[in-house]
Amino acid sequence: KYNRHGRPDRTTKVRNIPDRVSIHQRPAEADGTRFGDWEMDTIVGKDGKGAIVTLTERSTNMILMERLPEGKHPEPLAKVVIRLLFPYRNTIRSITTDNGSEFCAHRLISKALAPKGTSNPNLVFFADSYSSWQKGAIENANKLIRQYIPKGTDFSTLTDAFIRNVQHKINRRPRKKLNFLSPKSVFFRQIDNFALAIEVGAVKELNNIRKNAVNIWQIRRKTLNLRHEKDEGHSCYIWQRENWPDCRWDSEALLEPMSHLSHLHGLLN
Repeated sequence: KYNRHGRPDRTTKVRNIPDRVSIHQRPAEADGTRFGDWEMDTIVGKDGKGAIVTLTERSTNMILMERLPEGKHPEPLAKVVIRLLFPYRNTIRSITTDNGSEFCAHRLISKALAPKGTSNPNLVFFADSYSSWQKGAIENANKLIRQYIPKGTDFSTLTDAFIRNVQHKINRRPRKKLNFLSPKSVFFRQIDNFALAIEVGAVKELNNIRKNAVNIWQIRRKTLNLRHEKDEGHSCYIWQRENWPDCRWDSEALLEPMSHLSHLHGLLN
């Protein structure tokens, strides 16, 4: 009657999904508390006709959903997922789903949403068979969606506006998990935090570039024994050498590659 030993840790071997990456290879940090970890699934209509792809961000329970005009065909589904998640691509860390054949084109999703320059990108991880608890967030999200779109609904009668309205209603519903804030408000607060972190990182990088540029400028000025003058209100630096005409540069020219000044180094040696 009871399983005293708990559920066994099965590693599923699936052959209908090329390049499948198991959930057991997913980073340990993707525990549902980190922002940017998603889950993905589909719900189907009456008699298995029509489908809607559903996505949820695990830490905020934010839901994205859209009708699949071509049903559960892998490549069209992948394109819809890419379009839904593309605005948030800089924050996406993983996507967990089941072993449905509709997710065969998962490599397209990873390639489109992974950070630029990533070699052999992979964002999509697959749960074990018959292990719905491994993607519990999307299972709960689908239950909420079914309050508005019950099983047995003919999806051909649903408009895109109705589906968007369902998404908006669920995302505005306060959650105890979020201290009675809505998934939408918490999700976009996290997006703002990511944007701020990226902006701070960019400012730091720019400051480093400026610092390095100042160092280069000081070295070149000292090496070439440049004299600072103002020419028509603009700062310039003049290089003088006996029997040679004066050469002058503005501040920015001194930051050009050293090859631009190579002829002077030859004269100074």
